[in-house]
Amino acid sequence: PALRRGQADAELVAVVDRLLGVADDGPRIAALDVLRQVGPTAEADRSGAVTALLADRSAPVRAAALRAAAAFPSVLKDDGARTAVVEALGDDDPEARVAAIRLALDVRGVATDRALRRALEDESPAHRAALLAAIQSSKAYAADLRLVGVVAGALTDD
Repeated sequence: PALRRGQADAELVAVVDRLLGVADDGPRIAALDVLRQVGPTAEADRSGAVTALLADRSAPVRAAALRAAAAFPSVLKDDGARTAVVEALGDDDPEARVAAIRLALDVRGVATDRALRRALEDESPAHRAALLAAIQSSKAYAADLRLVGVVAGALTDD
């Protein structure tokens, strides 16, 4: 059955909780993807798990938590989570950094404009390539004037 925002039965919640408790990245990333699609539910709000995983030592898990955070309004209001998002804008891992940039672009006020601008201006090849791929994959990003510099910079690079 398809996942629906705000709806999760006890069985799904139990599976997500088991996956979140596994030490390996894959199951935790899968659980975060489910949480991204479902968001908080009356039966089981996993905002705390999403917030905690924003600071995980694993970059792929941090990236998945950043993608899931958009579905959890309470996470985005939490000062610690907002700090983690700003820190992720400078993450060494391109996937985590782009996930943070996407979150900052999609949810106004989750990071300062200055922090977002600094992340967008990073010219390191791995980050630039990942960011350009994200821009290419979204009509909204392609039309976002905050991203003009990124695209223009790519056009002038040798």
